[in-house]
Amino acid sequence: MSTSLPVDRFRSEADALGETFNLVKSAVGTPFSVRTGVIRTTDLQRFAVASDDYNPIYFDDELAATSGHDGLAAPPLYLSSVLGWEAGPPECDLRQDGIGNELARLPIDGVGLMGVGQDIEFLGAVRAGMQFSVVSTLDDVEIKSGRSGMFLLLVIAREFKNEEGDVVLRCRESYVGRAYG
Repeated sequence: MSTSLPVDRFRSEADALGETFNLVKSAVGTPFSVRTGVIRTTDLQRFAVASDDYNPIYFDDELAATSGHDGLAAPPLYLSSVLGWEAGPPECDLRQDGIGNELARLPIDGVGLMGVGQDIEFLGAVRAGMQFSVVSTLDDVEIKSGRSGMFLLLVIAREFKNEEGDVVLRCRESYVGRAYG
């Protein structure tokens, strides 16, 4: 019985990820900007309910106003959790891993991505009726080795700016990428 199969598998993973790493590395530092749609009250409230967060400033205009908000407030993680601002791409436009946002613009064919964390800095108010520009930049990419093999670690920096140009939220998101087997 041969023991070369795991070594061959490791080499092919490393080769595939190495090629992808070189392509993705060239995208580090290149910003990509999109405008959000108008944040709708119903969307904020659905997010709050799905998050089991029934703070009245998300549901009651009067309570939001007496709490210092100029309209219904958004739950803190709302902006960084939205994957798209349109109705959604058709399934045929999604990658195999289900990604269809700006990450799909990266040269990562043959690599499945999975989000593994966020570092968030809250800097301003987010409320119903607002619209934002989101600037996303691939901050870093590394090849790592773990118990289950080789993987890419990608870090995406996002800045959410309100219509006045003020940054209201910064988010650094980490993704693990593995070669499809």
